[in-house]
Amino acid sequence: MNITAWETALRKADLLPGFQDVLDGFQYGFDQGIPEHELSRDVPFFTPPNNTSALLAKDKIEAFIRKELDAGRMFGPFTYKQVQKRFTFFRTNPLGAVINGDGSLRPINDLSFPHGKIGIPSVNSFVDADEFKTSWDDFNAVASFLKEQKEPVLLALFDWEKAYRQIPTAPDQWPYLMVRDFNDRLLLDTRITFGGVAGCGSFGRPADAWKELMISEFDVLNMFRWVDDNLFVKRPSSTTLMADVVKRSEELGVKTNKEKYSPFLTEQKCTHREKMGTIPPAINGGAGQNIDEEKKEEERISRLETIAVRLGLLMLIKLGARGGKTFIVWTDNTTTESVVTKRKSKDRFVNAEWKKIQATLIKNQINLVAKRVTSAENRADELSRGIRRNHRTRYQLRVEVPRDLEESMEQVTET
Repeated sequence: MNITAWETALRKADLLPGFQDVLDGFQYGFDQGIPEHELSRDVPFFTPPNNTSALLAKDKIEAFIRKELDAGRMFGPFTYKQVQKRFTFFRTNPLGAVINGDGSLRPINDLSFPHGKIGIPSVNSFVDADEFKTSWDDFNAVASFLKEQKEPVLLALFDWEKAYRQIPTAPDQWPYLMVRDFNDRLLLDTRITFGGVAGCGSFGRPADAWKELMISEFDVLNMFRWVDDNLFVKRPSSTTLMADVVKRSEELGVKTNKEKYSPFLTEQKCTHREKMGTIPPAINGGAGQNIDEEKKEEERISRLETIAVRLGLLMLIKLGARGGKTFIVWTDNTTTESVVTKRKSKDRFVNAEWKKIQATLIKNQINLVAKRVTSAENRADELSRGIRRNHRTRYQLRVEVPRDLEESMEQVTET
């Protein structure tokens, strides 16, 4: 961050000393509420293995680490001896993966590990969440504001690029926020990480300060914030351009996500759809809703193929699939192969199924990979067309059909 530019802007907007803590945080790092501690005098470090779920996102995690090292936000890798020379006690938090709203995986640090085990407090257990409160807007706030408008308005979106990674942490917190890579080496992480109690609140203060600056410096009616996503609202007569907002933000050191940034339009779709909803058309200043052929979309073959993967996974688990194993999904469908590989799709119903699949994979610590097979060589091809004659009844397996699928299918077995 350009601290000098921030201080000048905040002072000019009469936002000091209200946001002095933000300037201090940029300069000295934001405290994460973790006190100096150790487990016992004869234990110089605590470095538990990464969660098995991290293997599901190994490529993504390793690419992330390389990017952070190149950007100077992480340092290393170091050996244990090197780190011990610097810190009397240090700890790592297991890497893992959680499910994004679109069904993809996001790497996290499990700062709540070891989850209540007696004698070993987690990093998060030290942190008082009440000291890191923050708030953001929701769909109702946006809709209420638009309903009150008597004239047309224009909407634009701005998204912080890797928001948490733009916020530095205080150096005295670093020994407790280290990372163990897949080669049993150690990394020093100097930025907020996903998985910490203090993370959202620590980001919230700079985000609030930036929001107030943008409202002060540009001709906009209002701004709404959902974590790192920001919705700008202006009158059509306003000369403010999002290109100017991006340029000004870069002068402050705030990077934008170019994929989620959009210029002023009469309608915008928020990426946090499950929380914010579809931002209604604003040309008439009222609340609206997008209506599509939902039923047809719900019945697409891509969703049915994904349901087949989900049911196959349940069969594997019933057969005793062991944690740490990877299983192959043989498919003659290009779309299915792509979805299994990427863990997401442009189809919202497919994504909804994949969120459930990912949750099951993580819970059981197993993985799926996709491989192509021709229809002629696909042993399941006949079954997909209702032909059972070449399949023995003794190989049938009944599974408990998930409740959300009970109305969509019927389980039939032959005797």
